[in-house]
Amino acid sequence: MNTTTVHIEEWLSNHPRWNEVVTLIERLGQTRWVAFDAAWHISTHVLVAFTSEHVIGFLRYVIQDIGAEEAVPPITRNGTILREAKVIAFGVAPDKRRQGIGGALQT
Repeated sequence: MNTTTVHIEEWLSNHPRWNEVVTLIERLGQTRWVAFDAAWHISTHVLVAFTSEHVIGFLRYVIQDIGAEEAVPPITRNGTILREAKVIAFGVAPDKRRQGIGGALQT
């Protein structure tokens, strides 16, 4: 039985273990997607799955107005512009897959 506790937190690039995230991103070939930035992104966030010993997964998402990336007028409801969270990059270490970590990052 695996008793290693997996934690999921939002990390910024100044987190003391950020280099571990970068290493995993590079290993999984996601560097281009993690670095991707567009003018219509309102904010960007990185969720990190980790144990006390290793970073084992990540998910980068952005908040944007619905329709912005298609260069169409924003979608509104009752006068409020609707926004969406869009996953830009995602990955789990190969030896940690099929254990629910990816699903946990998405919930």
